[in-house]
Amino acid sequence: MQHRGGVRRIGWPAALLPAASVAGGWIHTGSITPHCPRTRALVADLRELPAQAASTLSRTPFQDIAAGAVRAQAWRTIENLRRVLEEAQSDLAHVVRLRVCIGDPRDESFVLEVIVREFGNALPALEIVHCGGQGLVPGLKLFVDAIAVACDAGAPRRVHAAPLGELLAPFPHAVIAGGLVFTSTLPPVDVASGRCPDTRLDLGDELRSLVRDLGRLTARTERFVCHQAQMLGNLLAVLEAAGTAPANVLHLHYWSGVSMHEMAAGTLTRLMDRYFGPITITSFPPAVLRAAGGLAEGSVVATVAAADKVVKLPRDPMTGAYVPAVQGRQMVLTAGEVPIDRAARKLIACAADLPPHWAVASMGRPVQHDAAFVKATYILQSLCESLAGHGAGLPQVVRQNVYLADASDSVSIELAARRLFGERLPPTCFIPVAGASPHEAGGMEIELIAMVQGAQ
Repeated sequence: MQHRGGVRRIGWPAALLPAASVAGGWIHTGSITPHCPRTRALVADLRELPAQAASTLSRTPFQDIAAGAVRAQAWRTIENLRRVLEEAQSDLAHVVRLRVCIGDPRDESFVLEVIVREFGNALPALEIVHCGGQGLVPGLKLFVDAIAVACDAGAPRRVHAAPLGELLAPFPHAVIAGGLVFTSTLPPVDVASGRCPDTRLDLGDELRSLVRDLGRLTARTERFVCHQAQMLGNLLAVLEAAGTAPANVLHLHYWSGVSMHEMAAGTLTRLMDRYFGPITITSFPPAVLRAAGGLAEGSVVATVAAADKVVKLPRDPMTGAYVPAVQGRQMVLTAGEVPIDRAARKLIACAADLPPHWAVASMGRPVQHDAAFVKATYILQSLCESLAGHGAGLPQVVRQNVYLADASDSVSIELAARRLFGERLPPTCFIPVAGASPHEAGGMEIELIAMVQGAQ
């Protein structure tokens, strides 16, 4: 264990980075994988599990070797998560949000089957990311990360929005804990028709007027915008069921079914401002979206009380669509930052593009690093400035989320992070995505979560 700035780090035998951070009654984990903590080997078969777990997972109407391997990894991953949470004085019943990254979409049903069995009635808000196999270690079928509260914080409240019916069942549409609301990732499905809208005529009056404000659109862009509008409508229904106002939203995270270039040409994020006000945003395309034919799905974090949302920074000067960081009670969430110098409006591609005071040097001389290292250095320094606006610094960072288009960049990104954080990084999640920047050569997006002391 390690303590920094009121943050306690929890290690794990099978992890090279800290497994979790504990601060202010919250637990933030990094990526939890299906490695055996004793041997540090990747679990590959049901026979490698404890006898009781293997027996339970084998009792299925149809069992094949591939499905058995998926179930085995899913069980080991959740068991590893359980042990990390126990070290943090928490448990699965106090997980408020679970992200599950799956290499092959065909494995999703097997993974969810195990998650439902292990969590029981205390299911968390859920996000599924289909990585399409890109960037995964050979043999690795899934990994997870979680946000939880300590057991002494009381039981989280699970929310099911009646207008959304069985959408996402049996998982809740949202979970409330510690004065914050975490929604599940919601697809752009109209529950009444059971499908995604193709045109603005398929939307309700309010959402249709939102799309109308964008003016004339191509058929493809209109479909994308309509999917964003339906996703927004579903999120608004969940927020109402959770008893909070749209203006209390802190962070919007949405996955896009189109390229970042197309997304820039047809996005509703600026118009969402009329509902959410200033928020942080992270957005990019995954390998595959869950909803058949869907082009957008998303989730939000919000405060229950309006007074608990704190905005101290001006909007992004390039887009005006978001703020660099926002605070909800003790938690500070940054926007996903990309390697673009907003003042100069150019991509950061080499060390010469860095501001002079961010120079990467050793013994007084510049050091040659690859482009990924330079981009990550720029992003992390920018995020530090955003955190400083809310009185937070590196010691208060509880998690680092890295979304990257090229998994081979992860080594350079880790080196850049170690240069900034020191030898002990915060828990980190590397999430493979299809594109992580509006500029094709950007290649990555990073966001940080910090906990500040004394905030209520």
